[in-house]
Amino acid sequence: MAPAERPHVIVVGAGIGGLVLARDLAIADVRVTLLETAETAETATRSASLGAPTAVAEVGGVEVDLGADAMSADSGAARALAAELGLELALPVRAASWVVHGPDDAHPLPALSLLGIPADPLTREVIALAGTGAALRAQLDALIPMLRPTKHRTIADLVRRRMGRRVLARLVAPMVRGRYGVSPTELPIEVASARLSGALAFSGTLTAAVRTIADRRPADDEVVGVVGGMHRLATSLATSAERVGVEIRTTAPVASLAATVVELTNGDRLEGRVVAAPPMPSGLTRPVTVVVAAVESAALDASPRGAEAVVAAGARGIGARALAQSSRIWPWLGEALSPHRHLVRLEYDDAPLGSAAVEADVRAITGVADVRVVDLAQREWWSLPHNRPVAVGAADVLTVGGAGVRRGIAEAIEDARASAADLVAELRGADA
Repeated sequence: MAPAERPHVIVVGAGIGGLVLARDLAIADVRVTLLETAETAETATRSASLGAPTAVAEVGGVEVDLGADAMSADSGAARALAAELGLELALPVRAASWVVHGPDDAHPLPALSLLGIPADPLTREVIALAGTGAALRAQLDALIPMLRPTKHRTIADLVRRRMGRRVLARLVAPMVRGRYGVSPTELPIEVASARLSGALAFSGTLTAAVRTIADRRPADDEVVGVVGGMHRLATSLATSAERVGVEIRTTAPVASLAATVVELTNGDRLEGRVVAAPPMPSGLTRPVTVVVAAVESAALDASPRGAEAVVAAGARGIGARALAQSSRIWPWLGEALSPHRHLVRLEYDDAPLGSAAVEADVRAITGVADVRVVDLAQREWWSLPHNRPVAVGAADVLTVGGAGVRRGIAEAIEDARASAADLVAELRGADA
């Protein structure tokens, strides 16, 4: 098709979803202009929300993810895209997850659990965390079938009614806070686990539902990473998009947009089918700071409190809400480090006050006193208390959902690829 005859689509927003959408449209012989206000298309994805964007920093001489470091393993669209881009995917190395209520109050979670909800409340891990009485209370769930599984709306309501307040407070609330940055009262069941509602209806009890989900692979919480780091997904996407003909413009912010026109602050006016691909929904209310630190510690070689830990709200003397020993979880990071050096990733609701605060948190969470921070990088992102509609400034503009704390990279890829296919069919129908 001659260039003048090709339909023109203007994609506003170069997050992961916008890059995927633009690339797929260009492959289908659509002329595409991708707009984002950033120095490069690669850095454009870094302005998105926690969970969907990628970002890279050098810490201790190693390139590390300072944004999303994984995506859902249960996504054919994301796996297909990675293959197209020549990216190798790898599962993380799994180890026990711990819950930390204080420097001297830390315990492993039961291996068979979902967001801290145990499949067997009578395990020693549950008893250690919640006490024998609370474990016996939670076990009542297995004896009393649910008559109306759909009446529970949030994780807090479900766990409190089925297993009691103690299990909710000691196991589930810290996991929800560490993973989502919210309270279980704010987390809808369908957001926490796409499979949980169906499993509840089928199994009849919460313990049986958790066991059903945990026995299936990939589970809801199973993730996959890109070898070398998730930031390679963004850079590879941007390179590939330009190679197939996408014009990426990053120097002029958008002043206004409508269904068929975009005006830039430099006075340029672009005409075509406008698609808004914001990197995440509007209504951003909660900052979260991601810190990656290189630490020296021989004692940390053994990961005495597992590779991942979440911190209960109000834990004495600890500012972080979660810690992951990234160089143990992702082998390529560990292979790049010298002996007794580790890369740890922490998440904060409030930015830490320097390396001393980070060092103190690593000690308190891991239980290892012999820790020295030698380098670190941090970045503030924004998270959401719950799903909200996207605001694009014009009701008639086609909008493709982005990714945020509730929606990961894989979901954004799936939406973008489906939207691209629908739009191509629509444009071809209009030309017929």
